[in-house]
Amino acid sequence: MRAFPQRGRLEPKSQQVVRLLARPPENLPAGEYWTRMIITGRGAGLRVTGADSSVRAGVNLEIRLVTSVTYRKGRVATGVAVRGINVEAEGDSLTVWARLAREGNAAYHGTADIELVNPRGTVARRWSAAVSVFYPLTRRFSFPTGSLEPGDYKVRFRVRAERPDLPADKVLPAPTVMDSAAVRVG
Repeated sequence: MRAFPQRGRLEPKSQQVVRLLARPPENLPAGEYWTRMIITGRGAGLRVTGADSSVRAGVNLEIRLVTSVTYRKGRVATGVAVRGINVEAEGDSLTVWARLAREGNAAYHGTADIELVNPRGTVARRWSAAVSVFYPLTRRFSFPTGSLEPGDYKVRFRVRAERPDLPADKVLPAPTVMDSAAVRVG
C-alpha cells in the first residue's frame, strides 16, 4: 500500500487530499485482510524565550493517528466461538475472562452482553462492550457491581454480531453465541 503524496506540508486551516493505492497479489485467496496505518503530523518547532535571554526552551508537537485499513476479496464469512468463560467477583467488581476465537476468513466485530442474574432469576446488573476478534484471544471484561446482596449468581455471556459504532454494512452477519457460569458474590 502506498500513499500519494507520501509527504506534505500543511499551513494552518488548509487541507490536502491523500490517496491510497493498494496492490494485493493476484493469487491472494478469498478473505479479509487488514493492516494498521500510522499517520504522523509534526508541528513546526516553537521557541520560547523569557525575559532573561539566557533561558531558552523549545516545544515540538507530534500527533499520530492510528487507523485500520481493510480489504475484502471474494466471499467472506465470520463468526466467533466462545471457548469458555471464567468469572470472578471481588469487592464491588465483576470480572469475566472470555476465551474467544474467530471463525471464517474475516474479522469478527460484535457486542458482548453480560448479565448478572440473582437467585430469583432477575437480572441484577447488565453491561455491554464492543468486541473485535482477529485471532484467538482471552478478553477481560470488568464492571462495577455496586452493592449487591451476597449470594450465588449466574453470569450470562452473549456475543452478537452488532456494533452501533460501525456502519451496519461493514459488520458481517454471524450467529449469536452464548455461555454462562456461576459466581458467588460476598
